[in-house]
Amino acid sequence: MRRVALLALVLASACGQSDVAPSAAPGLSSTAASVATGPPGPTVISLLPTRTPAPPTPVAASPMTGDIIATALKASGMPITEIVIYTAESDPNKLLGRPGQYVAKVSWRDQRTEPTPFPTVSGFAFPTSEPTPPDATIEVFPDDATLKTRQDYTEAISKSSPLFLQYISVNARRRALMRLPKDFTPDQAQAYQAWLGTL
Repeated sequence: MRRVALLALVLASACGQSDVAPSAAPGLSSTAASVATGPPGPTVISLLPTRTPAPPTPVAASPMTGDIIATALKASGMPITEIVIYTAESDPNKLLGRPGQYVAKVSWRDQRTEPTPFPTVSGFAFPTSEPTPPDATIEVFPDDATLKTRQDYTEAISKSSPLFLQYISVNARRRALMRLPKDFTPDQAQAYQAWLGTL
């Protein structure tokens, strides 16, 4: 009888343990355990607009003056002489500063050109009593329209007769028009044209 009673006690103890819920992991409460095994949270996406950097503002070229041109001519390394900075009073064409015309003008002579009785004065050929070297000229304009008008005008004259033939070049950024006499060789004129592009 004692063996039967002991066996019944053991069986009753085993059945009681099967009804106990499993304990949570050590160090975690039951609530923490359920959160740890739950679904992942939502992904956060920023909806703030991104700011595109503004493009750099182009730096405008400083206005060209007769003094600036004369200084650049002296520093060019060319055999230049007799630089003249014209004013509204001294301009032989009486166009400097007038409406729709150039606002600065400089002429010079190149020592490699020979004196001629028909030199180019301010870019155009005129007879003189004394043979003189021809001159070269740079004119500066207040806007693109006046520059283009002057360029078209001088090119038309240059093409009209071999007597008026010139090398005509433009630095559009500086609104400068350079006219060289035909006495220059093509290589000499090309050197001046390259220099004009550096202004």
